[in-house]
Amino acid sequence: MNLKQKRAAALKAAQDLIAAAKSGGRDLTSDETAEVNGYMTEIKGYDAELERIAAQGSLIDGIAALAGDGAKGDQGEQDARR
Repeated sequence: MNLKQKRAAALKAAQDLIAAAKSGGRDLTSDETAEVNGYMTEIKGYDAELERIAAQGSLIDGIAALAGDGAKGDQGEQDARR
């Protein structure tokens, strides 16, 4: 599962917990709140890593463009698939 898929899974899990509470006409329990907060922390970590990978890919592309060889850096995209 790559980072984008892991992020999507964490988001869906958090949304599912919230939806279950709403459909039951209740607030989240303290355990559910802690779990949703954990998912939010996880998602923010994935976002930071994806941003880092994108920036690295842009840097590699920029260097390739300056070199004039037309080579595109694809390391960032490869890393994001992990």
